[in-house]
Amino acid sequence: MNAFHPHLLDRRLGVARTGVWIVLGIMVMAFFRTQILGHGKYQLQSETNRLRPIPLPAPRGVIYDRNGHVLAENVPGYTVSLLPGSEANLRSTLARIASIANIDSVEIERVLLRARRAPYQPALVLGNAPFTVVSALEERRVAIPGLLIQAEPKRYYPDTGVVAHLIGYVGEVTEVERTTRRFASVRLGGLVGKYGLEREYDDTLRGSEGVRFVEVSARGQMVRDAEAAANLAPVPGTDLHTTIDLDLQRYISRTFPAGQRGAVMALNPNTGEVLALYSAPGFDPNPWTSVRRLNTGSTSGAGNRALRPAWTSVSHWRRYFARLAIVFPRLGKSLVLYESPQLSRSGI
Repeated sequence: MNAFHPHLLDRRLGVARTGVWIVLGIMVMAFFRTQILGHGKYQLQSETNRLRPIPLPAPRGVIYDRNGHVLAENVPGYTVSLLPGSEANLRSTLARIASIANIDSVEIERVLLRARRAPYQPALVLGNAPFTVVSALEERRVAIPGLLIQAEPKRYYPDTGVVAHLIGYVGEVTEVERTTRRFASVRLGGLVGKYGLEREYDDTLRGSEGVRFVEVSARGQMVRDAEAAANLAPVPGTDLHTTIDLDLQRYISRTFPAGQRGAVMALNPNTGEVLALYSAPGFDPNPWTSVRRLNTGSTSGAGNRALRPAWTSVSHWRRYFARLAIVFPRLGKSLVLYESPQLSRSGI
């Protein structure tokens, strides 16, 4: 029989038609599974690739004295960050903005380390960027992929050295602090109280961070903000009202002997309220002072002398000799301790 016989052609056409319908059926089922059954899953993946979450720090609560004078407040500031990306892209971008942001190789490695620890969060480059740097970077935003400049509230202390020991200061949370229950919910790069009232009442003053979403292109450049409905506004911290009299604190600071170390405490004998708590020498907590900076420089002796003893009441060696006298009674009878009549008060 000829290969082009009508019966053979009809059979081949039927097989081909059946194969085409099977393929079309498989394609329809695949489209149905992707577009209908897996709609939520793939939409989430698409939104994840398109949108980037940006944390919004909450303004810390304002600290007042008994008369309503501000002891610690928030002022506008700018931060410079880079959106999450590969380490090679981040390193290339950092090298491009190094001369503008005035960062060296050590700072670049610090930013990369921050990006490794929190790969899904923006890597902070400058925590308190000057306006001149912000302006220069804004002019080159198109050529710098992943650049994020954001206005954030910054902590400011109007009376720096007058109430520094009492109010304290804030700083970036450390890895050790995040292992504790108190700071476990704070993200890497978040600010917490480090000293004084800022640390003692940190849970009250800190508030709750918000989040906003930005749309990025395939190159990682920020295109625009997402819909406002998707954002979560931050919750400001609660204000703190103290019993401190700022005018009295200032008067003590003015009349305290210059260059001397010491402390002054003023109490209300009727209620026990603390009206003034002054310690000298003071320090300036405004430039985001860290513990390392306090230990190096002119503020190395800025411990709070109003809340610590002047000197150790008992020598460390006396403890061991007392223990020996208890364990060996005969030795204790012949043991004589001599004390120098002069006490060194260096560092008090």
